[in-house]
Amino acid sequence: MVVRWLALVVGLAAFSNPRCSAQLVTNEITPSAAFFNQVWQTEDGLPHNDVHGVVQGADGFLWVGTRRGLVRFDGTHFAPVHSEVGVDLAQASIWQMCLNQEGMAVAALENGGVEVKKTAGFAPVRVAGEAYTPRAYKLCSDKIGRLWTVSFEGKVERLFAGAVQTLGAPGVGVAGPSMLVTDRDGVVWLASKGTLGFFRGDEFVRVADALPPPLCIAPARTGGIWLATAEALCRVEKESPPTGISRLPWAAGESNIRDLLEDQNGAVWFGTSRKGLIRFIGGRFQSVPTSHNNILCLTEDRVGNLWVGTQGGGLNRVRPRQFKVLDSRRGLPNDSIFSFAEDTLGRLWVATQDGGLCYWSNSVITVVDEARNWPPLCLTADPRGGVWIGTQKNGLVHWENGVAKFVTRDAGL
Repeated sequence: MVVRWLALVVGLAAFSNPRCSAQLVTNEITPSAAFFNQVWQTEDGLPHNDVHGVVQGADGFLWVGTRRGLVRFDGTHFAPVHSEVGVDLAQASIWQMCLNQEGMAVAALENGGVEVKKTAGFAPVRVAGEAYTPRAYKLCSDKIGRLWTVSFEGKVERLFAGAVQTLGAPGVGVAGPSMLVTDRDGVVWLASKGTLGFFRGDEFVRVADALPPPLCIAPARTGGIWLATAEALCRVEKESPPTGISRLPWAAGESNIRDLLEDQNGAVWFGTSRKGLIRFIGGRFQSVPTSHNNILCLTEDRVGNLWVGTQGGGLNRVRPRQFKVLDSRRGLPNDSIFSFAEDTLGRLWVATQDGGLCYWSNSVITVVDEARNWPPLCLTADPRGGVWIGTQKNGLVHWENGVAKFVTRDAGL
């Protein structure tokens, strides 16, 4: 094991060497007209045009953290959010956001403290009965529900069940921001100053030092992480040396990477401080227009929209300029649609004219055969799970996890 990790460290050290990085191909940035964006700013109800964090919760809503308050966004309206006790989140400066293992929004406040979405609203994270007050520069949640925070200086803390555990400040080298992410397998990675590594239990496994900061990391769809240094983009796996992908198409120091994200299609998006929004796919860098070139945060929703928080330009939704048609050739029961609705799991339910019922998830259409006996006329999602179906013969039906429950005249309908 020592030899394996020594090889990994040597591999990353070689990658960070300027001579090695110079061997990577550098592609110029080309403008892309394949996307369009919609912008929301203060005149649309956004509390402030500095957007520091955006996440989509399990309830389907977007939770948007700004310099002047936290809001819930349904795609049309912004609703202010309040804490159950303590800080008024409708006025507080939100610094960072993530989701916990239950899909609930977590917000780190600029002046210190962390708030978590509960059933009735947000509530502060507590340690020994008192609100947790340190300022989290970045935060993430692991697969068993522990909340991880790191300060700008690189001090890592882990919060769980009302207790906090300090795991030190593993980063070494020149000053630079710190970042935490959880990969596909639940491993928590840390990039701090010029150091990259991950946690195995309480132990920090050092992958590399002396990387050119600032560093930015993001989970990769197939496992491991993406790493962007001041010079290059690479992939890092736990059990193998890093793979250099490309030099960045700008000089070190010309623009910093504020956030990094791999989307559902395998494209890597860069939110930069001066170059705006950059997309990398097929070895090519593309610039995608947004309302401001200083990008603070990125998130992708369930249907593949990219949400972009800017410093001064508000909230952007970036979507491809294309339509995806679902019809009988692709598995729908019929091409005439009576009703459709999206449930809390992101599945699109469709009722067709011939009495068909199906749902579309992960590009696959699944037909509910027994629905033809009802047959369906209209649909709406149940925010607590499942979908409600108005039928022609069998009254109202609630469908969840493959089980149909009927509400008929006998039940007061």
